[in-house]
Amino acid sequence: MRRLACLLLSLATSACVVDDGPLLPSRDAGTDAPQPDTGPGDAGFACEPDAPGCFGYVHYVCGADGHSRTDEELCEGGCDPATGCIECVPGSFRCDGDVSMRCDEEHRWLPVRDCSEWDVACGGSGLCDDACGLAEAVRSNVGCEYWAVPLANTLELDRDVFDFRVVVANPSAAPADVTITRGARLIARERVAPGGLTEIPLPWVDGVSFPIEPNDWESVTTADGAYRVMSSRPVIVSQFNPFHYARLTRNSFSNDASLLLPSHVLGRDHVAASYVPISTVGTNFDGERVYHRAPGYVALVGTSSEPTNVEIVVGAHVAADSGGRWPETPRGGTIRFTLARGEVAQVAAAVPPDCGPERPVFSNASPEPEIVAGACREDEYDLTGSRVTSDRPISVFGGHVCAFVPFDVGMCDHLETTLAPVETWGRSYQTMPMRDPDTDVPNTLRIIAAHDGTEITIAPDVRLEDASLDAGEWIEVTFDHPVSITASLPIQVVQLSVGQMITDPPLERGDPSMTHLVPTEQFRRDYVFVTPSSYTPVVNGQSYLVISREPNEPITLDGRALEATWTTVGEREIATVPVPGGTHEVRAATPVGVMVYGLGLYTSYAYPAGLDLRVIPI
Repeated sequence: MRRLACLLLSLATSACVVDDGPLLPSRDAGTDAPQPDTGPGDAGFACEPDAPGCFGYVHYVCGADGHSRTDEELCEGGCDPATGCIECVPGSFRCDGDVSMRCDEEHRWLPVRDCSEWDVACGGSGLCDDACGLAEAVRSNVGCEYWAVPLANTLELDRDVFDFRVVVANPSAAPADVTITRGARLIARERVAPGGLTEIPLPWVDGVSFPIEPNDWESVTTADGAYRVMSSRPVIVSQFNPFHYARLTRNSFSNDASLLLPSHVLGRDHVAASYVPISTVGTNFDGERVYHRAPGYVALVGTSSEPTNVEIVVGAHVAADSGGRWPETPRGGTIRFTLARGEVAQVAAAVPPDCGPERPVFSNASPEPEIVAGACREDEYDLTGSRVTSDRPISVFGGHVCAFVPFDVGMCDHLETTLAPVETWGRSYQTMPMRDPDTDVPNTLRIIAAHDGTEITIAPDVRLEDASLDAGEWIEVTFDHPVSITASLPIQVVQLSVGQMITDPPLERGDPSMTHLVPTEQFRRDYVFVTPSSYTPVVNGQSYLVISREPNEPITLDGRALEATWTTVGEREIATVPVPGGTHEVRAATPVGVMVYGLGLYTSYAYPAGLDLRVIPI
């Protein structure tokens, strides 16, 4: 049953705090609104002397006797004990004409959705009067509006054979009508059957998909560079860049994927995750040095109808924008620019110096001392830890054109992942290496802090040189067994698989991929997702799931009881499960975590199957 507690502010405007039961495959997300002190009235009222407090919508200071209220002030929008009168209560909704508005954690009204674009009215609850409005009351990856971006990939990808796709899953009992536009242009219309899933190929976008030349590049901002995905009912959307790994006797060699976040859960505070640039040196037949470079980047998408102001305190040297939005900027500097709706800014790390033995970290791959051949780790050109803030919600991706992971191990692969807003980060994570189970190759974790004094613990058997991080700081950890990561304050954790050349002889399959991990606090009970059909043993490919559960908790995969070999990690169990290509569903009675990954010949992909995005208090 839906429960609304509403306060009439005027004849034209209402604000409601929404507390919903489970929606679709989600658990109850509730509301993160501050709860005012509402004592039993003056009779028997008690408070802490001289402390501020709230009595309903009245802010007061407790009297010296601990029973009286002084300095009372009636608040119009809401009351917060610490800050006094506030414009609105976080998590509440109201209508501004046809626009549904939500109060954010800084007590600001921000648009959720223009209901008129879906041909419905904004209702008395402050939400649009449709199934999408119910989804917007619950903070999860289920929604009705998304922004898909065919992010920068390597120029070596055969774009005529391999395409970019979004995958739309409909978990509801009624058809979902999906419309995809780019700017004012209609690109596609699809009807997704109840409980069904549709793969939608979309064109690569000039200036977005392949704008970065090796060795000499700039950052790029592209108007209408993103696809707007709108659905008549709540859906789940992911993107694959590209979708297939093997096609028409060809291999792509450069893939990754991202779970998209709906507009209603996007935020204004993010911390970037990326990777060091490729920076290598070799010798040609004439004995001359030859250099190869490719950058990491952070990609931002404007999603609001009004221009969005963005500020980035960059954690790396940044390349100038080709359109003049910002100049080349040193590490620690700040860039500022605006984004229109659908506009994409790919902020690339600057071109690093020529690689050679004189660089701070040089890995020599040549057995002959007279031949210079190797790779440089250019940490000052790694955007991880950059703080991204905006005055309106934006969609943020971390990415790389084509990365070596580790920096001196081939082969390279495209990286991308969506980045969740800071207020949705958690303190507890579990994972295991993304690999074929019969191998023991390691993976890499990047653990990123947003708050000073964040203490990190990884168990079992992972020793950290520096377990305390301040805001914007991060550590990189190599691990080869299941681990749990815990922190004293919310953290962001990103996992990367390694290049196929990590062993000699090379692995049978796999290459770098990147995904953000989902904290235990944001696990769900139900997931619907896809694994591309081309990752099959016939062409040396395979997809897997990494599943985290409470001990002995029954789980079903595609309607059947899941059987797996479980390993205890902290207070949970974790396992890797192979799956064929196609649509899949995971269900459990208690929240579980599901990560999807696939390995192919010199390529891979990875993305979370889903997550809640509730605001987690510090």
